[in-house]
Amino acid sequence: MFVLSEVLSGIGHKVATASNGVEAVERIATGSYDVILSDMRMPDMDGGTLFKTLERKDKALARRIIFVTGDTVSPDTRTFLQDTGNRWLSKPFNIQQIIDTVTEVLNQEAAAG
Repeated sequence: MFVLSEVLSGIGHKVATASNGVEAVERIATGSYDVILSDMRMPDMDGGTLFKTLERKDKALARRIIFVTGDTVSPDTRTFLQDTGNRWLSKPFNIQQIIDTVTEVLNQEAAAG
């Protein structure tokens, strides 16, 4: 995630990082975030649980999670990603895909708000 942080910071985004889902929930509770990039597999709390936790507190923010995963073969992961309707990127991905996806999510939010 360090590379993603550097790239997104380099194009003008303010970036905060968390090493796992539990830390992410703690940061989200005390801050304001426009987009969240989350791996599906993390220690302590996976991306699906992070999504469900945020959905109970802030549905709009939960909809702005972009999932990153190397596990698009698992039926459970595919079903989850399809059911949320959230954007997701399959590993490996290139930097331009991240930039484009973040921009799309931010533009959708601006158009809706």
